[in-house]
Amino acid sequence: FRASGVSLRRLAAPVVVAAALGALGAFALSEYLLPFAEQRQTRYKNEIYGRDTAGKSAGDQNWYLSSNGAIWHREEGNATQKTLYSVSVFEFDRGFRLVRRTAAREASWSDEGWRLRQGWTREFGDDEPIGFSAFLESRIAGDPPQAVTATRRRPEEMRFRELERLTRRLRAGGYPTGSLETALQ
Repeated sequence: FRASGVSLRRLAAPVVVAAALGALGAFALSEYLLPFAEQRQTRYKNEIYGRDTAGKSAGDQNWYLSSNGAIWHREEGNATQKTLYSVSVFEFDRGFRLVRRTAAREASWSDEGWRLRQGWTREFGDDEPIGFSAFLESRIAGDPPQAVTATRRRPEEMRFRELERLTRRLRAGGYPTGSLETALQ
């Protein structure tokens, strides 16, 4: 090619352009088509096998990692009524040791946070519980009901930015993120 007067740049240009277009097309497919197709596939597969169409068992959907690092558990929740039932909030220190557990029969959302009713709080020291107190009503800060009751998805069902934010948030909270980082890559 060089002897006939064709430069390496001119020879490589169509290959580089085709590779760039192919990469952009693959990214567009993986960002805008595949996550939604994966969600639909999961829903149809669960419907065929007679499982819950949300794709996860009720127990899997009841756990939530809040933005302040506390782990919430609920038996039932309704985002439209802004109410959670049989709620437990587990708070941890930097070393991921349990510091406090608060449990309540019911929690309802208002602009100031969650209002817990008929519950108790237990505080923990290094090896044993240090304090216990019961309450009829208490307030606690937390994420809004739309976040707490949202359906969780697998990494294959998320868009790139969504998975990236989740991975960053979990890593900042000290949780293992190896499998999510692998899916992100």
